[in-house]
Amino acid sequence: MKNIVLIVVITLLVPLVLMLEPTNLLKNGDFERFSAGEPTGWTTNNIPTMLSVVSPSLKSYSGKLSVKCEVKDFHGTKMAGMISQKEIAVNDGELQLKGAYVLKSVGKDVGFVTVDVKTEGNSTIATCEHYLIDAKDDFVPFTLSARIPNEARNLDILLTLMAEEGGRLHEGSYILFDALDLAVVGKKENKQVQ
Repeated sequence: MKNIVLIVVITLLVPLVLMLEPTNLLKNGDFERFSAGEPTGWTTNNIPTMLSVVSPSLKSYSGKLSVKCEVKDFHGTKMAGMISQKEIAVNDGELQLKGAYVLKSVGKDVGFVTVDVKTEGNSTIATCEHYLIDAKDDFVPFTLSARIPNEARNLDILLTLMAEEGGRLHEGSYILFDALDLAVVGKKENKQVQ
């Protein structure tokens, strides 16, 4: 009898706990799926048959793969790998991006995350930018949070490498991203992106 009660309680509680967990708004945020060398669900700046600055990496924080954005020379110009997702629908709450990265920096290049918050008419009303500067051999977890303006309806996210202020990118720099989770948590109360 005790076992039956325990099974009934577990059966009822598990769905409730799962409902409380915020949904990841990113497609393939764990970077386990790639097609033709590019992460499924993400837009890249690779130039097919000419330049590949975004690719899968076997070094991962969780799962089997992560995504690698690297700097390469392209006809005398240093190009940084870049991944993005656009028009991600948002609702009430605070924006929270969690993930992990490995940064190999040549010449003080840094990782860069930007989130453009947009209205229903697709006008940008706020931008959140964050630099990832810890150059380590192992994955560094990070969490970024921002309040969403009431007018927000969707957002765009972009991840890449940037040169130190006023500098130039350096070939050989790269950043790995893995276990990205974008969620809207809490209740929105007339708050602004900081």
